[in-house]
Amino acid sequence: MYSRQTIALLFAGLIVVAIAAGSFYYVAGIGGTQPDGTNALTATAGTTSLETTVHTPPQKTINNTPVTVRVAHSTLTGAAALWVANDLGYFKQANITLEITPTQSSSYVTQALLAGKEDVGFAVSGLDLFTLDAKQPGVFKVFMVGADYSPKTNFSGILVRADSPFKSVQDLKGARFGISSGLITGASTNWVISKYFSPNSITFVTIPVSSLSTALASNQVDAIWVTQPDLNIAVKSGMARVLPNSSLTIIMDPMPVAGLAFTSQFTNEHPQTASRVVQIMDAAVAYMNANPQSALEIVANHAGVPVSELENNNRTPWEYFVQVNATVGNASVESLLQTLADKYHAAGYTANAVNVSNLIYRP
Repeated sequence: MYSRQTIALLFAGLIVVAIAAGSFYYVAGIGGTQPDGTNALTATAGTTSLETTVHTPPQKTINNTPVTVRVAHSTLTGAAALWVANDLGYFKQANITLEITPTQSSSYVTQALLAGKEDVGFAVSGLDLFTLDAKQPGVFKVFMVGADYSPKTNFSGILVRADSPFKSVQDLKGARFGISSGLITGASTNWVISKYFSPNSITFVTIPVSSLSTALASNQVDAIWVTQPDLNIAVKSGMARVLPNSSLTIIMDPMPVAGLAFTSQFTNEHPQTASRVVQIMDAAVAYMNANPQSALEIVANHAGVPVSELENNNRTPWEYFVQVNATVGNASVESLLQTLADKYHAAGYTANAVNVSNLIYRP
């Protein structure tokens, strides 16, 4: 069994902001040969193979001056694309040196950004984004978002023991439900349960995130709500199974769960560097989209778990990433973020209404 401390470090403080879906774009100006001898940055959206550019020098951005960027990350949610970009050398090719600080939760990422200790957060909690923006509009600038998206991801769900009599979320009335502490987890769980019955009909038991699966296995609780890789580890061990229709996509589909953000001070003082970072992350996501198995191996290595623990039958354990200026179907990402912000406000999680336009990174 893999260390729960490792999982806690990666997943404490579930982040909940942003949206995803849509297409990824060709990114010029970073370049670079991949481990398989190809160049991910010449791949266009929807392609499954990459144009070979062996021995071709990397292309240059408009301003390729060497710089250092301070980055904080808390979870696989935001860190997946960061790890891919860094391992493939995209930052190095753009003359960007990263100072990476891993943290125990998204709240630590927020605190570090506010304290001026970091420039970019991978990722920032949605509730933090909305709460802070209500007080200080534009303090953070979100440039990329991710979502639990039913056709593409397998990121969250409610687990019960493999031999449990519970067959659906509806069956959980009167059950003991284990959740980790924090408003974000509380809001998410309440919204999922509310789709079936009043949350007042179950007993919530607060448990450290590192002990949720243990509590379920030892019959301290009847069900738990978890994200990856906890979900896969419990299911593949044979200890648990996922109740159908219990992911965050029950709330919204796609459901915002991650916001990759700059501080406004960083974008104001270093606009060209911010633009280079966005180009790099676009390229990383395009690579992940075209090379899911390779990306999975990179992420598993950084997460400290076997690749098998993250495999999801062609659905990714990380969110579906997309730029904030993209559209999903007929809706813009910005409008979907606004819907989520309004939902938090209506539920009383934020004191004031938020205009998410203030949060959007605009080059």
